[in-house]
Amino acid sequence: MSERRAVALLIIVLLAQLGLVSAQVPDRTVDDASALEGILLRVTAPVAQLVSGSMERTTDLRTRVQTMTSLRRENERLRDEVLGLRQERARIQGIEERLDLLLEAVDYEPPVEGDLVVADVVLVDHNAFRKSLIAYLPETAPEEFGVGSPVTTDAGLVGRVYSRSGNHIRVQLITDRASSVGSMIGRTRRQGVVRGDLDGFLSLDYVPLQASVQPGDRVVTAGIDGVYSRGIPVGQVLEVSDGGELFHSVRVVPAVDFGLLTQVYVLERAPELPEGIQ
Repeated sequence: MSERRAVALLIIVLLAQLGLVSAQVPDRTVDDASALEGILLRVTAPVAQLVSGSMERTTDLRTRVQTMTSLRRENERLRDEVLGLRQERARIQGIEERLDLLLEAVDYEPPVEGDLVVADVVLVDHNAFRKSLIAYLPETAPEEFGVGSPVTTDAGLVGRVYSRSGNHIRVQLITDRASSVGSMIGRTRRQGVVRGDLDGFLSLDYVPLQASVQPGDRVVTAGIDGVYSRGIPVGQVLEVSDGGELFHSVRVVPAVDFGLLTQVYVLERAPELPEGIQ
């Protein structure tokens, strides 16, 4: 029953009761109310109580509906607010990570005299036959940062640029089997050549059997190949075994974790050798 209909019914019942009571002529000699008045009260009182209860229940139901609607709207608002805060937090975290990378670049001291630029890594190709990455140079990068430029991180040597197209460069990783890096053992200064292998490690070749090599020895660039300057970290000796009659078989763990690369430092390429010197 709607609230309007309940009010109308209550008014009708009260008017009918008032009319019946008014129609009576009470006997003033009698102290008690007339029998007709008593009957009317007994009949109309439950009806009035029912109508009043129905109105209260209708009002209570409407209040509950309004409260639920308000709570639903508030819940939706809070959900949108939480989503916005999560997105803002993710954006701030991205800015903080970017700032950390830039601060690392500011603090980085290149192993050679010359400039460097920070390049964003776009793609790392771990193909078994060609291990390389593609990076994007800033718009201001000069042509000197092109083919032949060494590429490093704060951890160590990454490789060298072997092609450039616009602001994109392709870098041959030192883990590529076609790569070779003139290197030496930091503890003894014994020189050799570091090459990549198929499982992502490095091998240090041409180290004589009489030379001292131990697991844990640092391997750095020797500066004898015309590409990399001396002292750039290459890796650490993992294991040593007899590789034949003349040389050790030395396995090296790269200093750089190539699965974590997001930015690299491209160094100004080494000057070309004078004419007549090959």
